Amino acid sequence: MKFILLSSALAAVATAAATDNNNNNTTNKIEWETCPEEYPPELQCGKMQLPIDHDNSTLGNFTLHMVRVPCLAGNDTSACPNSLFFNFGGPGVATIPGFLTDPANGLFGNLREKYALIAPDFRGTGQSNPVRCDGKLMNQRPANDTVEGLAAYNKALGESCLRLTGPLFYHVDAISVVRDLDQMRQALGDDKFNYYGLSYGTVYGPLYAERFPNKVGKIVIDGNIAHSQDDTSLMMTGAATVENSINRFSNWCSTDPECALHGEDAASVLDKVAEAADKKPIPAPGCSKPDGKSCRPNVTADELIFQVKGSFGDGQKGWPDLAEAIKNARDGNATALSLELQEEPVSTDSEVPIACVDGWGEDQRSAERNRDGRLVVARALYPHSRGVHDIYNWQKQCIGWPAPVKYQRRRPNITSSVPPVLIINKLHDASTSSAWAIELRKQIPSAINVFRDSDGHDAINGEEMQQVVEDYYLRKLPKDMQVFST
Repeated sequence: MKFILLSSALAAVATAAATDNNNNNTTNKIEWETCPEEYPPELQCGKMQLPIDHDNSTLGNFTLHMVRVPCLAGNDTSACPNSLFFNFGGPGVATIPGFLTDPANGLFGNLREKYALIAPDFRGTGQSNPVRCDGKLMNQRPANDTVEGLAAYNKALGESCLRLTGPLFYHVDAISVVRDLDQMRQALGDDKFNYYGLSYGTVYGPLYAERFPNKVGKIVIDGNIAHSQDDTSLMMTGAATVENSINRFSNWCSTDPECALHGEDAASVLDKVAEAADKKPIPAPGCSKPDGKSCRPNVTADELIFQVKGSFGDGQKGWPDLAEAIKNARDGNATALSLELQEEPVSTDSEVPIACVDGWGEDQRSAERNRDGRLVVARALYPHSRGVHDIYNWQKQCIGWPAPVKYQRRRPNITSSVPPVLIINKLHDASTSSAWAIELRKQIPSAINVFRDSDGHDAINGEEMQQVVEDYYLRKLPKDMQVFST
C-alpha cells in the first residue's frame, strides 16, 4: 500500500525539509520577452531555467514558460509587490491557455489592484517540457482488464513517455512543482507566495504550505482532493460523489420536461445502458465518419460512466445534453459519450504520468489482492456510478507504471503558524468531493471552509463566491463554514 501514516519521525523529516528548502535561494532569473502577436496585448511572456531534479544538478535544466498580467501599477514593483500564481488542475492542464481570453478583465481582473497575475505552465505540461507519449498506444485500450494485462499495457505506455520525454518524465511530481514555485517566487522578488489552485491544483497549495510555511501569503484551493486517504477510501469517496450527481440529475429528469428522459427513471436507464455496454461496447458511429469527431468507435461501461461524470463538471446547464446522450446510447448510438482520441502521433497528455509519480495508484501486488474487492463493494454501495471516478482510473493506469512514486500519499504536516488558507468547494461536485474539502480542513490548522450549494466543478464561478475570494485576497477573511447558492 502506498498510503502511509504520518509518524512523528516523518513529521520531523518534513519539517526539516521545509526549513532546508527555505534557505535554498535561487540564482536563476526570469527572462521577460514580447509575447506572440496572437496573445492579448496586456500579457507579458517569461521563461526560466529550472533543474530537472532539484537534488541532482547533473541532469540539467528545463525551460519553464509563463505569462504575466501586470498589476494596475504596471511594472512598478514598489507600488505592487505581490504576485498571484494560478494552476487550473488536471493533472497536466496547461495554465497559459486559460489566460489567453480576456485576462485583464475576466474573473480575476479586480485582483490586479494588488497583484500581478502569473500563469506558469508547470513542469511537464503545455510549453514547459511537456511529457510526450506514444499517441497511438495511448489511444488503444489495454488488451484485457486483468491486473497483469493492465500492468503490461501501462509499462509499455510509460516506457514510450520516457523515450520521448527524457529524464523529466521521472520528475513531474508535486514536490518538484512546489520547489519550482518557490524559485519563481524568489525570482519575482516576492516575499510571500500567493496562489489560486483549482481541482488537481489543490494538491500543490497544501504541499507548499508544508514545505515553505514562512513564505505563505494568501492561498485559495477550489475543488479539492485529499492526498491523504488510502486506496479504498479514495475510491469510495469518488464513487459516492459521482453517485450523488447521478441521483440529482435523475431527480431533475423526473420533474423537468426539458429532459429527454422525462417521465422515466434516468438513473435506471443509465444502469441498463451500462449493463448493455458491459456485454458489448455500444457503437459510436459518429466517431468513424471522415468529418466526425476523433473518438473511439465504441464505448465500454466504464467509459460511459466516466464520460457521464465528466459532463457533470458544467453543472445543471449540461444536464439536457447529457440526457439526450444517454437516450441516444440506449438507442445504440453512444457517439456523444465516446472518449476523445489523440490526433497526433505524439501525445502531450501528462495526466497519467503526473498521477502515477504522485502516488495515486498502487503496486501490482496490492492490486492483485485488493482491486476486485473494492469493485464488488463500490458497485454494491454505489450501483449507478459503479465505482468509476478519476481515482478509479488512476488506480488502474498506474499498475506497472515504470516510474517510482515521488510523492507518497500522506497527511501533510502543516504548522499552525501558516496564515489562513481558504478552501472552497461546491457541495455537489462529481469530480472533487466536498468530503475532501473537510478532510483538508483537518490537515490545515488555519483552514477556512466556504461552500456553494450547487452542481458542477469549480466553486468560484458564482457571484457570492467570487466576492468571498476577492475579499480574501484584497480585504478581509471570510466567515468560516458559510454556504452560498451562487
